[in-house]
Amino acid sequence: SRIYSHRASLDRAPAVFELSNGTFIDSYFYNNSGQSGGVFWFLDSTSSFDGCSFSGNSATRGGAIAAIGSQLTFFGGNFSNN
Repeated sequence: SRIYSHRASLDRAPAVFELSNGTFIDSYFYNNSGQSGGVFWFLDSTSSFDGCSFSGNSATRGGAIAAIGSQLTFFGGNFSNN
């Protein structure tokens, strides 16, 4: 899946606000922007990313991802210019 060029106007990430567990596989997240995480804002979550790429995402807090009280696991994939 691909999530790109989203802009958030509220104090949230534009693509995903996660309050539960999630698994993301072979996904591309690019050119998103928000206040708390350019793509994701996790709150008390456990999530994993397998082979995901993050590029060109921006936020006031967190670049591509902002997380509070969460456990995030990354396998492979890459981050660039966030």
